[in-house]
Amino acid sequence: MERDINLKLLQLLHSLDAPWSSSTFATQITKDLLVALKEKYHELDSQHKLRVLFSFFGLRKNMLREVESDFKDFCELAKQDDDEWVQAIGQALASFCDRNCVGLDLPSNEYFAKSLAEVRKKCMCLVITVLQFSFSLSLLICQWQRNR
Repeated sequence: MERDINLKLLQLLHSLDAPWSSSTFATQITKDLLVALKEKYHELDSQHKLRVLFSFFGLRKNMLREVESDFKDFCELAKQDDDEWVQAIGQALASFCDRNCVGLDLPSNEYFAKSLAEVRKKCMCLVITVLQFSFSLSLLICQWQRNR
């Protein structure tokens, strides 16, 4: 049984390197595989950890209930990870089972908060630029129509 789990885990980890979708990956997760993933957690690179975390969104409700404690344990490992994005996603998913939604109250993750603030700032600059362009275009169109 343990050999089958290790083989399945190896296949699962190999599939993380291929073109990937969380819903496809989620169909392969079982309680035993999640336990094995927790045991191998520190051997995974950040990309694989994030893909496993994102795959939890694709789990069916009955499967999520079945693996809830292991899911929470995996999120706890992620919250303690060295990679800031793994921490942020682990923190966001930590309450997923309880609230059935992602917790976006992440002010305690400084890296994530800074990154989010930077994205907001750049989006606002983009919105302002688009509005300025739109206004300038409107003025040009009005001027062109008057000159016709």
